[in-house]
Order: sequence, then structure tokens, then C-alpha cells
Amino acid sequence: MSFALALGLSIPCFADQVQGLIESIDPSNNSILIKDPVSGQGKVVHIHPKVIAEVKKGSVVKATLKSGSDDADTLEVLVAR
Repeated sequence: MSFALALGLSIPCFADQVQGLIESIDPSNNSILIKDPVSGQGKVVHIHPKVIAEVKKGSVVKATLKSGSDDADTLEVLVAR
């Protein structure tokens, strides 16, 4: 099951992407911790408040970040939990 949750209108071609497992969700900060399964490193990504209620810990996601920030422009759920 795969679906995309659009958070913005456009994706710059130079945007950073983060992919991995959602380790934790912080609704008070509208953020998730995505852990790369290969490197083991984690990255905190800020997502839209409406989207945070739809993601689950343990899901595998790919986030496209706005240029120069930790804010997600898009978040795609690759493997839902």
C-alpha cells in the first residue's frame, strides 16, 4: 500500500530527500524522526499538522524537504504500518 500526502504545490529539483523508518512522532512539534536503515542515522522532519495524524510509527516513508530546511514539502508513505 503506497500513497502520497502532498504538502506543497511544487518540488524543486534540488530538494533534499530523506527515506527510512518513522522511529517517533512528536505531535506537539509537528515532527517525525526518520531513521535511515542503512546508516542508522536519524533526521527530524517537520510535517503539516493535518498529515501528522495520518502517519504511524514503524511506517517507511520518503520525505522531500524544502530547500535549506527540515520542513517536508511532500511525504510519501512507501510501506504503511
